[in-house]
Amino acid sequence: MTAQPYWELSGLEQLYLEDSYVLSIEEDADTIRFRMEFVLREEHPAFEPPEPEERYCFRRGELTFVGARDIIWQERRDVVSWDARGEHDLGNIDTLTLDGGWYMAEGDWGRIKLHADRVEARILPRDGAA
Repeated sequence: MTAQPYWELSGLEQLYLEDSYVLSIEEDADTIRFRMEFVLREEHPAFEPPEPEERYCFRRGELTFVGARDIIWQERRDVVSWDARGEHDLGNIDTLTLDGGWYMAEGDWGRIKLHADRVEARILPRDGAA
């Protein structure tokens, strides 16, 4: 079996993670949550034309591994970048795959491998309410 890239996983098909930004990573007993500034593909139901100064449609949201277990941080980096507006981020998700029941993700922030019941992407309302 070959690894499935994120764009083949249910609910993630219309995201472009390589240019999305990780704002923070939160962990609890059975959840890993990436707070994100997602890039939405044109086919995403929440897509809107980009702002004149933007290349993409950006929307805040969360990428959550639900039922996370067997969490292995193969590398963890505390790299913070600052954008032109003075906001910070942890970089992108360069790769996210599912292979043999293992989710594997990597970016400037590090590399993680884990089992999870599922991965979900949620776009937050524009007003920021959760």
